[in-house]
Amino acid sequence: MKRIAAILVVLGAAALFLFTRSTKPVEAPGRALFRKQLPGWVVARSRGEAPGDVAFEAMLTGAEPWPSVKAALEELGPAWPDEDRLKVAARDVNVALRDAGLDYWVDPMFPGRRPVLTTYEVLSRAVWTAEDSGVSTEAIHVRRLDRLNLELGLLGHAGGDQPAILRDRIEVNVLERLRVDPDEYPNEVDDTANTLWREQLARLVNVEELKEAEARVNRREVLLREMEKRLKGGKVHVQRPERLVFGDDYFETLEPLTSNTRRGGPLFLASDLRALQRADDALADTVGLRTLVQVIDLEASIVEAHEVRHALDKRDVPVPALLQRLVGEGDLRFGRMSERELRAFLGQLHDSKPPACLSVIALGQLARGRYASSTPHFFAAHALLATLGDLEAERGVSKEEVVKVMKDLCALPDAELRSRVENACVTLYGEALSEVRAPSP
Repeated sequence: MKRIAAILVVLGAAALFLFTRSTKPVEAPGRALFRKQLPGWVVARSRGEAPGDVAFEAMLTGAEPWPSVKAALEELGPAWPDEDRLKVAARDVNVALRDAGLDYWVDPMFPGRRPVLTTYEVLSRAVWTAEDSGVSTEAIHVRRLDRLNLELGLLGHAGGDQPAILRDRIEVNVLERLRVDPDEYPNEVDDTANTLWREQLARLVNVEELKEAEARVNRREVLLREMEKRLKGGKVHVQRPERLVFGDDYFETLEPLTSNTRRGGPLFLASDLRALQRADDALADTVGLRTLVQVIDLEASIVEAHEVRHALDKRDVPVPALLQRLVGEGDLRFGRMSERELRAFLGQLHDSKPPACLSVIALGQLARGRYASSTPHFFAAHALLATLGDLEAERGVSKEEVVKVMKDLCALPDAELRSRVENACVTLYGEALSEVRAPSP
């Protein structure tokens, strides 16, 4: 009898464990609306379904607790797929969300001229003010909620007068810097940038904790790549989460692929999936996460200063002669686009809280890193590095020059480097950089 009771106790404990492991917190209605219901309607419309279909009604039902938000969402239907009308409708949704105290944000995108509404949760807000005009703008740090098949390469943007800092993209960018891979195509600029980046971080965060976090990132990466090879061999694609910690949803998606009852057999062992999940959990603990978040915060504040400058300084100003020559004398439109980025980079160097060297590193990689390409950011980076380094650079700055400029500028005290930025603005534009007031710590 005692043995039976003991078995029952063990079975009861096991059942309790399984129950608590499988029970997920109930998702907040607002989060479900913008993670699932609004993106579900976007998918339905992209497939040609009618404006008032089941997905549209489900979205409106999800918004019923907030009448003003529901009313704004209703306007998305008649606005689709017109770009201008959809931008206005999305802006009205965001205003309604702000007024209702809901920390979500809708961002209209138009890849290939086709409308997509991406959705985000708002993590934080910061108000910046232009000193000369008194005009203010609110920067938002956001994390993506929808799972639409649209990958963004931006770390932030200021479209529609809303400076947005995409935290999940910044997380991925930091993770890529921490991964240690044999480099088949070494790039001197990237190598120098990574060395300088680590030197700067050594002064800003706990070095030992960063090393531990780096080891954990690479451990997870090794396990993930092994699993991805098996998935591709089986012609199965599971999108890698674009964030620091993958989380339970990702592993629940993969779990059926470990089943022995799956047609064709399991793609990989359940034990391999558990090993990957343990490696992911290791990044979410106190030591693994704390230092990584500090690094991500540093990078995010740099992006914030860049996007805020876009929003606060919208003047049409002459394109600096050096920049226009780099772009091409006849391409005035691309020159204006590059000039906007040049002004934003000046603001980023001047206004961001982390050391300005971190922005110099980013400029170097934009100019001559492995993935440098002829974008407005590329030409702005060349013009600014040439000016800061006092180089002729009529055809741009060479790799060797970029490496030297990065090292020279990062060797300066931060105050002296920022003073050089102010002088560079006068050299390029003939006037001082307009002042903006950052939010208080």
